[in-house]
Parts: sequence; C-alpha cells; structure tokens
Amino acid sequence: MKLALITFVCFVLSNIASTLMVQAEARNRAYLGGLFEAIYALFFIYAAKYALNTSPLEIGALVLGNFFGAVLGVKVGERFVTDHDDEATKGRLAEAEAALLIAHQALAELDAEVEMHHELDEERYRD
Repeated sequence: MKLALITFVCFVLSNIASTLMVQAEARNRAYLGGLFEAIYALFFIYAAKYALNTSPLEIGALVLGNFFGAVLGVKVGERFVTDHDDEATKGRLAEAEAALLIAHQALAELDAEVEMHHELDEERYRD
C-alpha cells in the first residue's frame, strides 16, 4: 500500500510537471519549459523506481497518477503558463478581426455591384 501511494504521488507530480512543460514549450517559454522538464524527470525517475514492483495496486496508482497529474497540470497551466505578450496578441487579433470585417463588407458591396451589372446586361440584351 505504501509503494502504491508513493507511486501515485510521484506520477501525479511528474505529470503535472510534464503538462506544464508542454504548455511552456508551446508558448516558446524555453527556460520555463526546461525547469518543468527537470522537475518532471526527477519525479518520473522516482515513480518508475517504485512502479517496478507492478502489483495491480501499483499499476492502478500509476494509471490514476498519470490521469490526475495531467488534469491538474492543465488546470495549473491555464492560470500560470501564459504567453509573454498576451495583451499584445489580443490587440493584434482584434486588429485582424476588424480588417477581416472590413474586407467582408467590401466583398459584399462588390458582389452587389456585380449583380447589379449582370441585371443591367440582361435588360440590355432583352431590349
């Protein structure tokens, strides 16, 4: 039972760290990603050491530790692992959305004008 508990705790902690590592690396946060990689490796080595006995209880602890570690890692990462320039990114996104709206409106106006010319051409051919 003690080994299962140690296995569970180590896998939870290693998976929290590995999830945070992936989030940091995905946001080009190299030092933060490296830090979480080191923490992940430390707990994973301990987890693997204790999981070698592989009784059904330790296998269950390993599976649950992986699951809860990933879930908790995502929750922690949502709060603490952010882009460097989050506000600047939001500003650029707002500008791009505004430009797309203007382009969409211009295309709608152009489409209406083309339709009007088609109708005029049809009237000319009928006359």
